[in-house]
Amino acid sequence: MSIRVDLLTEAADVDALRDQLASVYRSAFCAPEYGETEANVRNFAVEQLPLHVTRAGFRMAVAFNEGDQVVGFAYGYTGDRGQWWSEYVAERAPADVVAEWLGGHFEFVELAVATR
Repeated sequence: MSIRVDLLTEAADVDALRDQLASVYRSAFCAPEYGETEANVRNFAVEQLPLHVTRAGFRMAVAFNEGDQVVGFAYGYTGDRGQWWSEYVAERAPADVVAEWLGGHFEFVELAVATR
């Protein structure tokens, strides 16, 4: 089996693959071990991903099989204060860590591989 990996940075390129990305997300995270639901998949496809693709430094690696179907993806962007994850960490980490590490960091957000 041959796998091709493309790097995407533009919202239009990500949007063109949205249904396939959602399918991989479903395969990876709706497994019983994770317990995500169709509502979570919809949220990923119509809210989370469209928001994240607009963030500075957005990069997505997409793996395609020989049939040009998406079989996996990973993405992240430049994290900053005021964003959900940065604030979540800031509330829990020591102040010196927050001051040195939060803001301008690369935030690895999602990694999903199709299980079937």
